[in-house]
Amino acid sequence: MGTEPVRADWRAMPLRTASRDVAVGDGCYTALGSYENAASTNAEIRRVLRDRGRFCLRSFVRPDRPEAVEGLFGELAQGSVSNLDLFRWRLAMAVQGSSRGGVRLSDVWRCWSEHIGDSRALAERHGWPDSARRNVERWRDVEMRYYFPSLSELHALAAPYFEVVSCEIPGYEWGERFPRIVMRAR
Repeated sequence: MGTEPVRADWRAMPLRTASRDVAVGDGCYTALGSYENAASTNAEIRRVLRDRGRFCLRSFVRPDRPEAVEGLFGELAQGSVSNLDLFRWRLAMAVQGSSRGGVRLSDVWRCWSEHIGDSRALAERHGWPDSARRNVERWRDVEMRYYFPSLSELHALAAPYFEVVSCEIPGYEWGERFPRIVMRAR
């Protein structure tokens, strides 16, 4: 049996049923765009895993009670945002709110641009790298949706197919938004 990685749609993997011991993902629910797509992904991953196989992932989660967009921009105005890339993820989660349908990236950019104005001047004032500013600007015309489950939604997504074995919160800044989850197939 080989250990070659497989690149495919998480919802329709070209793998035999019960043919794998482990599946590993990084932010895969986010890229799927909705709760429904995340749920169908779990069903597919369960299909390809052997009994008691493991699904290990880092997930990008919003808080159970969404942050207010205005509060985030208040932090920005006070100068308490040191990492623009983390702010971008938090903003996307806040714009999504409690929706299970995810958030269109162009909507996140629109919110950003309505609140910011001249992003170059802001980046210079705060000492952010230009690459971080460009990461936000790249979402300008992107219709793709990202989905950020809350931690409780993540557990609900897992329940039909997996037992959550561990949920580790990284020690880095805002690590609670990027938990590492290990699930065992039921």
